Amino acid sequence: MGRTKYTPEQMEKQKIEFFDRKVARDLGREVEDLLATHLSMKYSLKIRYRGGSYEPESTILKFEFIPKHAKNPEERTYIERAKVMSLPPLGATFSDESGHELKVAGFSLKARKNCIVLRRVSDNHRYKCSIDFLRQFFPDEMEIKGEDDGK
Repeated sequence: MGRTKYTPEQMEKQKIEFFDRKVARDLGREVEDLLATHLSMKYSLKIRYRGGSYEPESTILKFEFIPKHAKNPEERTYIERAKVMSLPPLGATFSDESGHELKVAGFSLKARKNCIVLRRVSDNHRYKCSIDFLRQFFPDEMEIKGEDDGK
């Protein structure tokens, strides 16, 4: 993201008279940068600005603080379910029909059919696919269990 960096002279000129959407957003991003530089190394945290609300006289900013080693909910859910559902490990890569290299990135709880989250390795673009689509690229590594299993 291209964030505006202000010199001390510009900061002196930029007094906030009232809050509107742009001022609140710019202030939130600037506070995020300050928090990230001062607290992220000290406490080993990832800090993200998550929006907020504003009125002409005041603004409320929301931030998310995440331990750097923590996995996001999609990754945690995938790790929990991968063995039970006979899926490849988190981070497994494969090439699709168009030649793009994709990486398994997680499991979306909100989706029924296309619940597998993939990331394109080249630009980190997010895709979703079905479990069956993913299994067709890893047939040798997984034992796909049927309901009957021939017993």
